Amino acid sequence: MKIYLDNNATTPLDPAVLEAMLPYLKDHYGNASSAHALGRTAKQALAQARETLAGLFGVTDREVIFTASGTESDNLALSGVLRARPDRRHAITTRTEHSAVLNCLRAAEAEGTVVDY
Repeated sequence: MKIYLDNNATTPLDPAVLEAMLPYLKDHYGNASSAHALGRTAKQALAQARETLAGLFGVTDREVIFTASGTESDNLALSGVLRARPDRRHAITTRTEHSAVLNCLRAAEAEGTVVDY
């Protein structure tokens, strides 16, 4: 029996997710920003996914943002929160936080955010 203890980094793909994604991994792999047919198909799939998620979370589809990585997600979330309240730019974290968060907060410190570790 295999025991995998690094789910912090990655995790097995759910079979339902694999089934839903197979058409896009095999046949409809176009760049959603391209004007060609494969790109239009990918763009339509992204729009549908965004709409589905928006419905599940009770938000507008404009509020659903797809990112390419956890690091990009961390940066977008932290930067957005800090910029939304420029009068209250204060963050509290630990020195053992993930480097994606620490690096983002270091950049924010350079712009005037107070960070307590």
